[in-house]
Amino acid sequence: MINSVIFKKDSLEDRAVAFYSFPQTMISAFARYRHRFEIVDYNCLDPTIKQEELNLKKLLVLWVFYCLTGVPVTASEPLKIAVGGIEEGTDSFRIAQSIASEIGVRSGTEINLIAIPAKRATEYLLSGEIDGDLSRIEGFGEEIPWLIRVSEPIAMFPYYAYSKERNIQIDGWNSIKRYKVAYIEDSAVIEAMLGPETTNLYSFSSAEAGLNFVASGRADIFVHIPFAIEPLLKKESMKNKGIKALLPAVDFLPIYLHLLPKHKELAEKIAYELKIMKEDQTYFKIMSGVF
Repeated sequence: MINSVIFKKDSLEDRAVAFYSFPQTMISAFARYRHRFEIVDYNCLDPTIKQEELNLKKLLVLWVFYCLTGVPVTASEPLKIAVGGIEEGTDSFRIAQSIASEIGVRSGTEINLIAIPAKRATEYLLSGEIDGDLSRIEGFGEEIPWLIRVSEPIAMFPYYAYSKERNIQIDGWNSIKRYKVAYIEDSAVIEAMLGPETTNLYSFSSAEAGLNFVASGRADIFVHIPFAIEPLLKKESMKNKGIKALLPAVDFLPIYLHLLPKHKELAEKIAYELKIMKEDQTYFKIMSGVF
């Protein structure tokens, strides 16, 4: 059993870096069993001086500071990245994970996607439970200003109005405000573009539930991206419901990956590798599996 940890570094900054490099399990062990550890300065081994609590507090404060200001992460744990608007088990999620995995291989890290609603993803980002969000529009950083936006868009998605009706004329967001609109709950795009001016808004936790609501005639349109909707419309349960995308698209918006500040250097590498993926056509070959 380890009974003591001795730092030979001369400065608290060096000690903080050493502490920061410990795996997460060791940090948890410090927090839970700190009474079993004696943390001392190599130059102050006088047994009469007991500074365990003071040293531990200083190191923890500095560790948090380095996490927030972008010290590179040395742990080998996979990145946990949220993705909204799609569900696990769908073709859309499989394609998104394939894109993320290819980015990870090229960037030297493993990336695991977690399908969760946008609001919960924001809460997880604030608490540090996840490392980033894959599918946010530009301006998301205003909500959490310290997030790092990967400069290369993860995608440029069209937003379509899906409906059984064929006589609805689409000409931007204003043209659909008078209709009953279904959408994915917590969608920042829909809430920003339609917002309080549109009274007939219906939110759903899943795209399939929203499409079924439209199919039943209780809403006129469901607004979302084809990346998430087209695979669902190919399912046997949806094929005969007469729902199609109305042309033209309501809007086209770039989608960006956002990461915690501690992944600043990785964000730059991901932007570079994502751009190369598009140039060598790997990105588009993977995405073609959706349609």
